[in-house]
Amino acid sequence: MGYSLSTILDRFEKDKAVLITPFGQEIFWPRKSVPKEYTLGSTIMLSLSENKELVPEHPKKSAPDTQKKVSIDTLPQNERESLARAMLEELLNG
Repeated sequence: MGYSLSTILDRFEKDKAVLITPFGQEIFWPRKSVPKEYTLGSTIMLSLSENKELVPEHPKKSAPDTQKKVSIDTLPQNERESLARAMLEELLNG
């Protein structure tokens, strides 16, 4: 299950594109990552989803790993949703 957020391309500031959410929050996105055909006022949909095929495997470390690793796949649905919300809030609020 993925999450999406509709934004409006509001303006450009130097090397950043400023996207506005329906809640009035500003998201600063790298200008070079916005396709040239998008103009001011364009609707841009931001999506958050998992694609296991694109996730590289971590190289094995020589030192013992003291941190507990948790795969998002093993988390209950409500925890995955909570994690996704937290990630979106971090993006939106900086």
